[in-house]
Amino acid sequence: MKNHSEQHVDSFMLEQNIKRPLDKFRSMYTEALQSVNAEQSQLENELCAVQELFRKSDKHVEEGIPPEMSFLDCPDAWLKSSVLHEFQELDIMYSNHLREVDDKYHDVIRNDECDGWSRENHEKFLTVMDMFSFNGNSNKRNLYMDLLRQLQLPSNLEEHEKRWLARKQCQQLRKAITTDWYRSKKALLLKAQAVFTEACTSHKENTKACLGKELQQMKCNQLYEKVALWREQQLETLHLEKELEDFAKGEADEHRRQEEETRKHLLAAQKEKVQVFRGKKSEEKKRMKEAYDTELASLQDYLSKQAEIDRERVIYRELMQKEKEKHKKQMIENKALEELAKERRLDSIRKQVQVQTEADSLRVQSATAASEARRGVGALDEEPIQKPLFTLYSYTAKQVSADPRLRLEERLREVGLLNSAYGRQAMLQLQLLRKPRPDMKSTFKFSES
Repeated sequence: MKNHSEQHVDSFMLEQNIKRPLDKFRSMYTEALQSVNAEQSQLENELCAVQELFRKSDKHVEEGIPPEMSFLDCPDAWLKSSVLHEFQELDIMYSNHLREVDDKYHDVIRNDECDGWSRENHEKFLTVMDMFSFNGNSNKRNLYMDLLRQLQLPSNLEEHEKRWLARKQCQQLRKAITTDWYRSKKALLLKAQAVFTEACTSHKENTKACLGKELQQMKCNQLYEKVALWREQQLETLHLEKELEDFAKGEADEHRRQEEETRKHLLAAQKEKVQVFRGKKSEEKKRMKEAYDTELASLQDYLSKQAEIDRERVIYRELMQKEKEKHKKQMIENKALEELAKERRLDSIRKQVQVQTEADSLRVQSATAASEARRGVGALDEEPIQKPLFTLYSYTAKQVSADPRLRLEERLREVGLLNSAYGRQAMLQLQLLRKPRPDMKSTFKFSES
């Protein structure tokens, strides 16, 4: 009983020892998984924040009068107010341009970046578009559309492409307008600094020279005219850039429309080729069917004629078989009659040659001539036992070994020179003991053909 309880305690302790590391490993795995999930969520949030920052990074121009203008001195209040008003007009103009772009692409901006797609599918789409962004091939749209169709993306691929292109064009327009806004505002600030510096210098000079207020007003008017001229030049430049953008957009739309028309023409041509190919195939099948029907009819006619010939041949063979069987039966009967006649003749011959002797039991038990010969009874002088059984007419072993060619061959084989050039030359130069008889030479001549 004690041993049983000890075994139970030992098994319980062993189970606890095994379970404790497993629980510890399970808790460590759970903590690691939670930390990985938390880190993943944090990275996704940071990525979204960075993307949002990049999306909002186009509006980096501060509206209103730059703070640097408050540190500039101008002796003419009207000139200063005019320059400050120019800053406000510049902000209003570029803000209106941005608002026009937003109104123009309102349908694209109001949707999110994925446009109803999942994040994974949209990332695949962006990756493929980035791959072909620097490709100068005129057929690159067909190339990346084929690649996108192979990725098993949603069915509204072309619509998503149009919206993405519109969004990209909107971003490019906003970026261009913002860049021009920043550049124009910076140029206006530099121009204002130069104008104010020139006004201050002119005021000092006028004060020193006592030229009076009219000369100063004339200088201010000239400076204002310069600023107005610069403003008109900037407006004209902006107008020209806008016209160039519209022209480029029209060219892109026309190029896309031509590509669509070319693709439709190609599809129509391919469809027409397929229809022509199918028509040729159907005509070829019809022609083959007619040839097959003609061949089948001729084959059936031939088979019917051959069947008639075969029936006649079968009837003829049946008649021939009957004649053969009849002839065979006649031959068997004749042979049987001949056998009977032969047996009768043999019986008569047996009766004629039958032995007419009496039974002799002593002769059966007595020795025969062959048994007495084996025992040597009554044997005469016989020939020697060592005499050969047959008379030989060939060469003896002594004669063969006396041939110098055989002895030379054995010596060459012993030293390993039999198959060498020296061995062959020695065998050729060896003289025979006796010249061959002339009648032993072959007189056979090979034909030249």
